[in-house]
Amino acid sequence: MEQFKMPNAKIPNRLIFIWFGHSFPYTNILAIRSAIKANNPQEVLLLHQGLSTETPELQEFLKLPEFKLQEAGLEWFDDLPDSGLSKQLFQELNSPASKANLLRLAALWKIGGVYLDTDTISTKSLADLRELEGFCGKEHVILPREFYLNKNPLKWIGVAVKMTIREACTRIPN
Repeated sequence: MEQFKMPNAKIPNRLIFIWFGHSFPYTNILAIRSAIKANNPQEVLLLHQGLSTETPELQEFLKLPEFKLQEAGLEWFDDLPDSGLSKQLFQELNSPASKANLLRLAALWKIGGVYLDTDTISTKSLADLRELEGFCGKEHVILPREFYLNKNPLKWIGVAVKMTIREACTRIPN
């Protein structure tokens, strides 16, 4: 197997988000706003498929010189060192999450930066992490495996309340 040597340069101050779908929930707007505020990036790239830019919040972002909105096309997979496998999988897969995983890989390989999910709220700068050759974050899942093993009814009620609030926040404007 061919070995790839990563450059020792620091990670560019570029934030990358990916979205598949027509509408753009307000929680995504909050995620991007918080990331911009915490990181003062040189570029914010939102790769998308099928996104309507009619929302006022997206129009607001498009006025920022660092914000770029780009269609997530097959050209992202050109010249990757995988003999065309990523491009082939991207065309064959139906799941937006799976396609986003491949697109994330391609974007980070080709242009570098920091990828953030559109439901991530940034509270601190990533500048220290960008000094590293690479890093990976850990996501806390709302219902981890250990939860299902727990018999405490209060835990189940607590999660139900949190999930209800989370769902309401995604549906209520502003």
